[in-house]
Amino acid sequence: MGKDMVSLTIEGEVRQYPAGTSFLAISQEYQEKYPDDIVLVVYNNRLRELNKTAQRDGMLSFVKQKRQGSDAEGGLQSLGK
Repeated sequence: MGKDMVSLTIEGEVRQYPAGTSFLAISQEYQEKYPDDIVLVVYNNRLRELNKTAQRDGMLSFVKQKRQGSDAEGGLQSLGK
């Protein structure tokens, strides 16, 4: 019997993942697109830590933090929408 899958809309694209996939694993697929670290996600309008998992279909966006030593001031920024 196969694993249940969840559909996540990320950056306007629908992606399929096994239910229970960690947000860390998902964020690692997208990290190279951004110069700053992905530190949290917004999953179905709720802030989630990267060790949490996707259990249902939904919307996912990333929250990043400027890396130390960058030109800009530190702080969090949402990478969604």
